[in-house]
Amino acid sequence: MAYDDIISRTDAAGLMQPEYAEQVIAAIPGASAVLPLMTQEPTMSSDTKYQPVMTSIPKAYFVSPTDTGNRQTTEITWEYADLGIEEISAMVVVPQNVLRDSRFPIWDTVRPNLAAAAAELIDQTILYGGDGVTSKPSTWPDGLVTQASDASRTVSLAASTDLYSAIFSEDGTWTLVEQHGFQVTANLAAPKQRARFRGLRDENGRPIFDNNGDMVLGTPVIYPSLNTFNETNGLLLSGDFNRAVFAIREDITYRVSTEGTVTDPSTGLTVYNLMQQKLAAIYVDIRLGWQLPRPVNWHKQSSADRPFPFALLTA
Repeated sequence: MAYDDIISRTDAAGLMQPEYAEQVIAAIPGASAVLPLMTQEPTMSSDTKYQPVMTSIPKAYFVSPTDTGNRQTTEITWEYADLGIEEISAMVVVPQNVLRDSRFPIWDTVRPNLAAAAAELIDQTILYGGDGVTSKPSTWPDGLVTQASDASRTVSLAASTDLYSAIFSEDGTWTLVEQHGFQVTANLAAPKQRARFRGLRDENGRPIFDNNGDMVLGTPVIYPSLNTFNETNGLLLSGDFNRAVFAIREDITYRVSTEGTVTDPSTGLTVYNLMQQKLAAIYVDIRLGWQLPRPVNWHKQSSADRPFPFALLTA
């Protein structure tokens, strides 16, 4: 005779009616943090746009002697910075039976997250030249953080007196931007930077910035909701974001297909046959390009040492 028999949850699994939440718990997809700060050019009608960039500025001279002297000539030269359009895409494949049997609106969840994936890649490419897996197209320039590092437009927080000095002193990042003839319009920051701004105190112990670190000296600080600002590569990117430009050839679009095949380009083999396997694929596309034109200006007149409108605070 047994005394340890019991109907367990496993034994009764077929009799139990599970409950399901009425909404999918997922991170709220964020949009691009960088593009809204940049200057948007009109929608392009082709895949390339050439933007003139001034490479020399005119010079004025005294006429001597005043009454009868000869005026000298001067010139202005230009080159073109091409704004190349590239396509970004992501695709999800789901069996049609799964779509019909799911209690959740799968497509309604997939769409914004595909858009967020595209936005993340766009931001990481504009900042770093890629996301560590996908590198930038050859038609796009190096990322802003990469360019700042290559141009030695960086200030180390560890080598500075404090955070305030590292950014706002005469040797700070903002001064690096201003010395080239620009004004800081915005800042992109790693999440921990918000706590650092909140922690700044004056000599009386009062917070210097009383707006949760979202504004510094009247200038917005953007903390990307996507994983787009890597603290290992910099803490704060400040600059005149209006100088960076982008243009859209085709705005973000979604398409659903139940026919066609998905192939592996490395082998040429078919991975999915949508019609034969009763599958559905949804994919998102966006075509855009960006550029950072660097014309000479009255502060930096040498074509070999052009003005750069950004500076980076590093650890």
